[in-house]
Amino acid sequence: MTTPGSTDQYMQCGSLNCSVNAKCINASATTYKCQCHAGFSGDTCHDDIDECNRGNPCYHRGVCHNTIGSWWCECLDGWNGTEHCGENITESRLCMPGWTGEWCETCADDELGCGYMGRCGQLHNGNYYCGCQSGYGRRPPCADVDECTSNPCRNSGSCINTVGSYICLCASGWTGTQCNDDIDECASIPCQNQGVCIDHLASYSCNCTSGWKGLTCAEDIDECLASPCLHSGICTNNKGSFQCACTPEWAGPTCSEKNICHFETPCSNTGNCTHINQTAYLCQCPDTWKGVNCTDDVDECAENKCKNGASCNNTIGSYSCTCAEGWEGDNCDTDLNECESSNPCNATLVCVNVDGSYTCEAKIVKDDSGGANIGIIAGATTGALLAILAAVLALLYKFKWKRNPPLNKVSDVNGKGKTEVGNKHFKQPIKE
Repeated sequence: MTTPGSTDQYMQCGSLNCSVNAKCINASATTYKCQCHAGFSGDTCHDDIDECNRGNPCYHRGVCHNTIGSWWCECLDGWNGTEHCGENITESRLCMPGWTGEWCETCADDELGCGYMGRCGQLHNGNYYCGCQSGYGRRPPCADVDECTSNPCRNSGSCINTVGSYICLCASGWTGTQCNDDIDECASIPCQNQGVCIDHLASYSCNCTSGWKGLTCAEDIDECLASPCLHSGICTNNKGSFQCACTPEWAGPTCSEKNICHFETPCSNTGNCTHINQTAYLCQCPDTWKGVNCTDDVDECAENKCKNGASCNNTIGSYSCTCAEGWEGDNCDTDLNECESSNPCNATLVCVNVDGSYTCEAKIVKDDSGGANIGIIAGATTGALLAILAAVLALLYKFKWKRNPPLNKVSDVNGKGKTEVGNKHFKQPIKE
């Protein structure tokens, strides 16, 4: 497993290999940079910061130990605290070997006082000296140094001195210990209405889309103030755009194009014309016409509009159906009720209509004695006479059919009416 902060762990950030102890941010519209997490530094944030050398964070002579990205304090006896050894846990404070004094600030073999943040040491010649920790003076008693006098805060940041260190209050657009890290304002997506954000040092700008303006592209431009509609067109401002209501003679976004549909009426046969530009238009044709200008007749017979065996006759802009026997209507889809127009059956039979035809059936009567429905039963003589009569009628029918063709019905969808050719065709009654 690799050590955190090492060069073995990285993420691609444009052309840079940022440490995983960083995040990749946009430096501009086309470049990127690594923004280091606390405890790391460098262009790619692979360098660990030694907090122990940037002002000892351990109080009361605690020993600072640097770690990758952080540190920890080894506290003297009598002191505790999760970070700085700042909590007194006993009345007596034990010093590390070689030190003495209330704050363990004096070498045990010398009376030289080094102060709270001093470090007592002995030279080879036996003399003692005091070494002050970072952020404190170079001479005893190691008093706090005001780092703000050296103006460490960059880019107009305000410096506040603290015990052993300092704090920078950064101006808008900057961050970091010394306010030298630019904030990527585009990361918060400030540009509205599809505006493109461009990050600058301590600021940003938005390239707004058409119809919008302002720092964040949130202000609508009233295009109607510039009177964009020509030839008496009426302008209406919309969010991010505008619309022109043109007079019938003109068309286009700003009413600058002549309306072909108004001047030339290119669509025939009641076709509806729609203007596209000064040289193009679109015709919406009625169902019976097609083509660019609605001049091509539609062959309705190709759509099988005529039903039940009827023959279709295409006409210019329409069609007609010649119905088969037993059917009627514009498309021959309505059954002809032969029993309603006339009774083709003889007096002893009942006509029953069916789709496209009819049948002759025997009458059914109720038997008063038994209550059951029975057919009228003719005597032997009557039955014989009926058989002879049926044979004669059949011969007459056959002879009549040869001389006159059966009925043909023609429908005209243009509403010119129906015509009948030939004589009506009577079906032979069913023999009893």
